[in-house]
Amino acid sequence: MNASFPGASSDRVPPDPDFERRVRASFDRQGAMRLIGARLGRLGPGYCSVELPYRDDLTQQHGYIHAGIVSAIARLRRRIRRASRCFRPMPAC
Repeated sequence: MNASFPGASSDRVPPDPDFERRVRASFDRQGAMRLIGARLGRLGPGYCSVELPYRDDLTQQHGYIHAGIVSAIARLRRRIRRASRCFRPMPAC
């Protein structure tokens, strides 16, 4: 595991050794994330980054990314972060 993300340390290991592969596969099946162009970044116990390039078609009238887009990413990211600390495998999405 790469320990270069915030809060990482070499002694923090996900309880599920197959966690990263399964999370990435689950994320890749998320049609909404694919539609908006979101990409899964770094993963680790209690940490997950999601990248979203700026696009005009994802903004509201003032030019900011629409709150609905942000909340969809935040909800999925929170679920992944919480699952990374669980001692049971993350359910398939």
